[in-house]
Amino acid sequence: MEVQEGLYIFSESSDPDDEAAWVMRYEYDRVPQAHKPQSHLHVNAERGGQSLRHIHFPTGRISVEQLIAHLVLEHGIHSVHEDTLGFLAASHKGFRERRTDLEVEVFP
Repeated sequence: MEVQEGLYIFSESSDPDDEAAWVMRYEYDRVPQAHKPQSHLHVNAERGGQSLRHIHFPTGRISVEQLIAHLVLEHGIHSVHEDTLGFLAASHKGFRERRTDLEVEVFP
């Protein structure tokens, strides 16, 4: 099985349908689309009265292991695994070996 689409949302709400509560959203599309970067970030903010939430800020592809490490290290999320970061590092190695996004053309 391979990932076709990834969506990670950092939200102030536990309701995944609460569109107003999300702070930032990371998206990855396995099959790139012509009108947006393959992996990108959305920010739920405004600048000068203009919304930034529909802008596709390009990023590098990240693994779910990187996301979990971020939650543990930056947000203080507790893990019950005795060696969380060691486990994530070993698993992330497999992600690096299997990644296919390095062959994608430069956006746009």
